[in-house]
Amino acid sequence: MEGAIADILKIATALEERFEVEVERSLRQNTLWNRVLLGIHGVGPKIGSKIAAAGPRARFKNRDHFVAMSGAHVKEGRAAHRETGKLLLRDPLLWDAILQFMRRLHMNKSVWGEMYLRKKTEYLAREGWSKLRIDRAARRFTGTHLLRYIWREWKNIE
Repeated sequence: MEGAIADILKIATALEERFEVEVERSLRQNTLWNRVLLGIHGVGPKIGSKIAAAGPRARFKNRDHFVAMSGAHVKEGRAAHRETGKLLLRDPLLWDAILQFMRRLHMNKSVWGEMYLRKKTEYLAREGWSKLRIDRAARRFTGTHLLRYIWREWKNIE
């Protein structure tokens, strides 16, 4: 039994490595990756491939629609939530990409990491906000600005 599990894990690891090679090969041919995403500190092939897979820019009505489809948008100063009885429209790959990026912000030594820390410091002055709320709000703020930057640069290369 244990040998079978080890064999399955070896196969899964080999498949994952092969998949990563194929993703990187495909990314090299992607204009969004080459001209925008590759230059963003903290966006590697795993995150970049999910953003690039979101489809053509024309799929989104505008910048705010692009940000909303990631799930990082803010509504009335708070994280947007699905209203009861309504469908939550969110692109799962874009959502996953922005979550991965936001989880690593505290380690990011770039303009995005600095933006996160600056916003977190600003939110610390607010009364009644828990540390968790402050952290999430600062991450969401930074993620939203990253997506707006990507949108602007994406628009410029088309």
